[in-house]
Amino acid sequence: MATAPSGKKKLSTLEKRMLDILASYPEDTEVSNTDLQAKMNVETAHYMKVVNVLAKKNYLEITRTSPMLYYRLIKEEEKEKVDELEYEEKLVFNYIKAVGTEGIWVRTLAIKTSLHQNSLSKALKKLEQRGLIKQVKSVKFGSKKFYMLAELQPSNEVTGGIWFTDQELDLNFVNTVAHACLRAIARKSFPLDSQAVFPSNYNRYLTITKITREINKIKITNVELTHADIEAVLDMLIFDSKIEKLPVPAEPLLMAEDDDDTSNPMGGMNVSLDEDHDDGSADVWMYRALKENWTETEWAKFPCGVCPVRRDCTPDGAVNPRDCKYINDWLKF
Repeated sequence: MATAPSGKKKLSTLEKRMLDILASYPEDTEVSNTDLQAKMNVETAHYMKVVNVLAKKNYLEITRTSPMLYYRLIKEEEKEKVDELEYEEKLVFNYIKAVGTEGIWVRTLAIKTSLHQNSLSKALKKLEQRGLIKQVKSVKFGSKKFYMLAELQPSNEVTGGIWFTDQELDLNFVNTVAHACLRAIARKSFPLDSQAVFPSNYNRYLTITKITREINKIKITNVELTHADIEAVLDMLIFDSKIEKLPVPAEPLLMAEDDDDTSNPMGGMNVSLDEDHDDGSADVWMYRALKENWTETEWAKFPCGVCPVRRDCTPDGAVNPRDCKYINDWLKF
């Protein structure tokens, strides 16, 4: 149950009653206009007057989730902070508060508040000095000034998430995680017999749940990576033609070998009931490494290592190393 703000002596009976009703809900509960009006049980004109008075005196906060209005009882400490502000400062503070962890650009503030630049700058400076707001940098918008409440942490949209350090993309970290993901996927992508192929309904390629579990298990970072973090890396590997994304088959072939055992990947057609059904069973995509592009040898740096027609290349054929522009340019370099 929330605590009703003190200092209600100057409030009317209806105003005190509305505050008591809001205080009867758990702290920070947003009460719908319909519910509050039903509990007040007064004429609409009186009801709206009470709402407007309490909002003006900073006793309640009004939010809109179209088409419904909601009301939240403002905590005593919040009210004390806002009561001390001047009109322009309250106006700016409320717009900054409304955007939450996304932050708001100073030019957007100027448009929404319609304040002169000097008045806006003065209000922002006072709010910062009081410790109510802070300035943050956005990885998307570079030098633009964004503001949010001092107690909030910027969202990943603002900071760039785990892949950014001081608004700079940490390429070494991204590449380390990408390499670990590729190795994990490659281990489950190919039969040990180079002449064998997996059937079309093979279901032992790694899903995002299993890849995330594998990467977190090897402790690349102290921060636990989420599915969204890993998915961003997997998308990068797909664009680089290192892996491909496959739908989990509707009628999968369940292999008998243990999930962590890469031996005899084609051995046995028995149905295994010890598959990790509680970890990734809801995933609809699997990931498979592309064999021709996944290599860690110097061969990948040689033109022939990535040439799509190298199997047609012969000493006397139409495609031959003597007339190859790419190998000649590489040798000159």
